[in-house]
Amino acid sequence: MITKAKDVDDFLDKIDPSRKNDMAKLRRIIKKTLPKAKETMLYGMPTYEIEGKALVAFNSQKNYMSLYADSKAVKINKDLLKGLNCGKSCIRFTSLDKLPEATLVKIIKDTISIC
Repeated sequence: MITKAKDVDDFLDKIDPSRKNDMAKLRRIIKKTLPKAKETMLYGMPTYEIEGKALVAFNSQKNYMSLYADSKAVKINKDLLKGLNCGKSCIRFTSLDKLPEATLVKIIKDTISIC
């Protein structure tokens, strides 16, 4: 879903209320893992960048939520992502409970080290 939200707070206000808690929790995990990252809106989704390089992003789609990370980070963690629908650099989930925090943190850290 592409949104015209001006910032991440506005994005969270506009998404389906049933996903708001998961998306807010995902935001907290990313900000905790990437404390120096700049939080922006890029391509209509919350994006976290360091030195102008987008590292991770997330979005709320029609049928799922998604986390975008480096494709190599997704690939090397495929065993941790079993049971989830993954694209080249996208992890799709219907509930954040299906994507453990430790796995999220590892993928984010792996993205940093790869990029």
